[in-house]
Amino acid sequence: MPESWSSNERGYSLIEIATVIAIIGVMLALASIYGKPWVDKYNVEGQIRQMNADLLQARQKAMERNKQYFVKVNTGSYQVIEDTNENGALDASPTDTYLPAVTLKYSIVAAMTGTVTIDQRGLIISGDTYTTIQFTTGAALKADYDCITMYPTRINIGSMNGTTCKPK
Repeated sequence: MPESWSSNERGYSLIEIATVIAIIGVMLALASIYGKPWVDKYNVEGQIRQMNADLLQARQKAMERNKQYFVKVNTGSYQVIEDTNENGALDASPTDTYLPAVTLKYSIVAAMTGTVTIDQRGLIISGDTYTTIQFTTGAALKADYDCITMYPTRINIGSMNGTTCKPK
């Protein structure tokens, strides 16, 4: 031990350690309270990006395999279906190949559910010029992405601006 140290300077006291632990505990409590909306925001954005990737993959497979694909969208899930028998209609399994359904943590607005059809050329077939899927909690969480818009030739993620999905 160096000569400049006295015999009572051997480390931290119990009170100092308890104070540091208490400060860390308060900081963790605040982080969990204020961090949850941030985590939820990124979770909903991640869910939208995953659905967008699945839609793009269905388009790619439709062109690769020269078969029609359907994406069945419900408020709490979606499912990709291959038109295996090539009759142009959505049939029950095993006539058509149903990929596993994806359960959504953040639901879709009920008015924006239904079946999206992707033809053999990768075009989105719809009665309208575009189809929009909006997630219910995106705006409340101030997420950067809270909707998906599908045009015949492209699929965009974006944010709702009133009644339209503005691509980002």
